[in-house]
Amino acid sequence: MRFLPAVAALALLAPPALAQEVSLGMRVSQEYDDNAFSDGDREFHDYNLRIAPRALLEEQRGDVRWSLRYEPSFATFYRSGSDLNGWDHTAQARANIRLGPRTQISLSDVFGSYQSRSRANEVLIGEDGFVTSEVVFRRDRVNRNTFNVALNQSITRDHSVNFAFTHRWLPASNSRGSDVQSFNLTSSYRLVATERSSYGLGLSVTRQHAGDSDLRESRNTDFFNLFGSWEHSFDPTLRLSVSGGPALVDGEDPSDPPFSVPALRFPTVRRGNDFFFVDFASCPTEDGFVQLTAECEPIGPEIQFPGFLPTTPDNQTTLALVGSPESLDNQSVTYFANVSLTKSWEEWNGSLSYSRSATATSGLGTSEISDVVRSLLQWRPSPRWRVNLSGVFQRRTQANDQRVTVIELGEVTMTPLSIPVPVGGSEAVARRQINLENDLELFQYLAEVSAHYQWKKRVSLFGRIFFSRQDPRGDVQFSREVDDFRVSVGVNYDLEPFHL
Repeated sequence: MRFLPAVAALALLAPPALAQEVSLGMRVSQEYDDNAFSDGDREFHDYNLRIAPRALLEEQRGDVRWSLRYEPSFATFYRSGSDLNGWDHTAQARANIRLGPRTQISLSDVFGSYQSRSRANEVLIGEDGFVTSEVVFRRDRVNRNTFNVALNQSITRDHSVNFAFTHRWLPASNSRGSDVQSFNLTSSYRLVATERSSYGLGLSVTRQHAGDSDLRESRNTDFFNLFGSWEHSFDPTLRLSVSGGPALVDGEDPSDPPFSVPALRFPTVRRGNDFFFVDFASCPTEDGFVQLTAECEPIGPEIQFPGFLPTTPDNQTTLALVGSPESLDNQSVTYFANVSLTKSWEEWNGSLSYSRSATATSGLGTSEISDVVRSLLQWRPSPRWRVNLSGVFQRRTQANDQRVTVIELGEVTMTPLSIPVPVGGSEAVARRQINLENDLELFQYLAEVSAHYQWKKRVSLFGRIFFSRQDPRGDVQFSREVDDFRVSVGVNYDLEPFHL
């Protein structure tokens, strides 16, 4: 959302021309959700009423066309009540500026804020970048922003160049996650060879940045992709687009030395039936080591639940981590690609696509490569009816090895010089670092069936069935299996557009 004011201001600074057109509308729907909390451990079904007003402001000012759109959505749940009631928000700003007969600039910024991971995935069924439950689970809110600016320059009728910059941002929803961002710069050349075919060549550079979290230090990963492209229309109803090429993955070395081992809690003493922690400050020391003697005093209160331990500084000791994991394999070579096939019939339209690219907006907090397969089939049996069947399969993998911190809880044995009172088991909460090879995988499946009926000129009815599944795999699983199934019906109403 940080770029939205800039795009809007650029559009509003254009020379005055025609009046601005405003379109207002409202969508009301009733929905059943079999996993209202998006929780893989405890599914809780619920019903909700969702009300979504929307406003669109757009205008054509000479060589400038711009639009602003805002759509809040409020849901009230019947069984969960205030635990889930809340707002989703989507805001868009777009502008197209023609600087000359052969030069055009386009800008866009899309911001979304959603109550849950599942709601964010539902909105993003047609976009790249899902949100996983390692960062987003139960009621964690999802915020994300995508900004794009592109310059297209036609050299001649058949030759053109394009330069584009894209920034994607997904802030962490809780302390276990990382703020993740990606910065992409792409330049490409296109040659129109025939009326049906065109060829191209380009270079793309992407930087993924994952911020600090409880499990990882911040890290940058760079991707360099050289690609070629080909587009061909077999006939007016069938079109194929192919692009791809090698990609170099270059990861940043983690800082050295790695994390220390914090919060070692030493030991407990028993007096009667109560246990107490030893107050280190009251114990004598010899050569820098604390000695457990009769001079040591206990520190209260007594431990009622040994599984929940106080964290007072006097009862913690930080030790340096001895040694470090082996060096990471930071560089590798892979491929990126995009393949798209579209076909239209008299009443049907269909598309099938595959893409492989770098992305940094899933919330895993690591450098990532995603393989995405999308399909869409649309049926229009009459001017009033439209039926869509869509599906998305995505596989996310680590782009290279990662270094993560593992938290371990165990018993520590100490041998004091003297034992004036019985010494209980000493407990330690320790951290160690391990290298995680790029075998972490996350599979996600989305499917949707929807029907739309234009009842009146400005009133339409709709129904939809939506399913999503998240399936993590690998030696260390940072996400959980989550299924979500939704059924909704509703009505959509549009007011007559008017001018300001």
